[in-house]
Formats: sequence, C-alpha cells, structure tokens
Amino acid sequence: LFGFEYPKNFNYPYVATSFQDFWRRWHMTLSRWLRDYLYIPLGGNRHGPARTIANVMTTMLLGGLWHGASWNFIVWGGLHGVYLVVERVVASRFVWWHSAHWLAATGRWLVVFNLVCFAWVFFRAPDFASSMVILQKIVALRHGDPSPWESGGLASLLAFVLVLHVGMARWRVKDRLADANALVFGVFAATMMLALIWFAPAHTVPFIYFQF
Repeated sequence: LFGFEYPKNFNYPYVATSFQDFWRRWHMTLSRWLRDYLYIPLGGNRHGPARTIANVMTTMLLGGLWHGASWNFIVWGGLHGVYLVVERVVASRFVWWHSAHWLAATGRWLVVFNLVCFAWVFFRAPDFASSMVILQKIVALRHGDPSPWESGGLASLLAFVLVLHVGMARWRVKDRLADANALVFGVFAATMMLALIWFAPAHTVPFIYFQF
C-alpha cells in the first residue's frame, strides 16, 4: 500500500541439501548481511584454506552473538560454523556430496536437517543447562509427563507439516492446491486449522524473535 518492497526472507530452508544451501534459504537478509559486512571484509576465501576456516567460524560465532549474549547462541553459531567448515572439506574430497542422484540428495538432506535441528536445541532452550537436559531426553527417548503436545498425534502432525513443507518446495503442492476445486481446498484448509487449534499450547507462547 505504501510502496515498500521487502526482500524474500525464507525460501523453504528445510529442503536444503547442504549447509550452504540452508543459509541461502534461512533468514536470507541476515545471511547476506553476515556475508557482505563480516565474511567478505574479513577476507572471505581469498587467503587460503586456514584463513577461510577462521573467517567462517568468526562470522558464524558473531552471527550467534547477534541474537544475544548467551553461551547458547555462541554454541549455536559455532555449530553452524563447524558444519560449514566440515562441509567444505567433505565437498572437496567426496564426489557423492555433489551427486544429483536422488539417493545421495536424500542422504544429504537427512544429514543437514537433523544437524540443523540439533543446533536448534541450543537456540531455543533458555540456558545451557536446559539444552543438556533436552539432549539427554532425546538420546534416552524420555519426555516426562505425557501430554497432547508430546503425544504421537503431535509427532504425526509435525511429520505431515514437514512433508507438506518439502512438497511445497519440490512438488508444487501450493500451486496444485490453488488449482484444485473449492471443496478440496476448503477441506484441506479446515483440516489444517483444526489441527493447529487442537495442538495449540494452553498458555501464550510469544514469538521467539520478539526477544532479539
């Protein structure tokens, strides 16, 4: 209405098949800022492998600190720095990391998705001790007191949303729904709304980015 044009900020990040691809898709305005104002001024990849690794790690650690002065954010940024550095080494030594075969691409996606989710534990937890408790429960498959939010129903919903996320990026689900008749689209939309209402937490959960 006022003539402002905002850049696209997220581009289906959870379909990424590499960590570089993830950062091209996740919070793209922040990624570009980190690249243009930190990574490139530090020297980028112009001064040899050792300097490149140092520049990547510095950029991601400072990107973590941008979110807040907390060990959790430092660990989160450090993990992504390690991911990117290791990926550079793997990509230069193993041809399969670049393979277009669906099996190799699926394997890369599984690696990226799970390691990104592992790092999110530190990003989301209120402190480092809580991060350790969450990771211990994940490893031990323990959840504490059962609740609808932790039930198999929630796991099913999350699995469905993940499939939908991948489908919207890879299989044009959004376009196909838009082309469907009104009844099909209405049933789909109503089902999604009811699922969100059913699994919504009883208390108000503020949007995580409000704290930054």
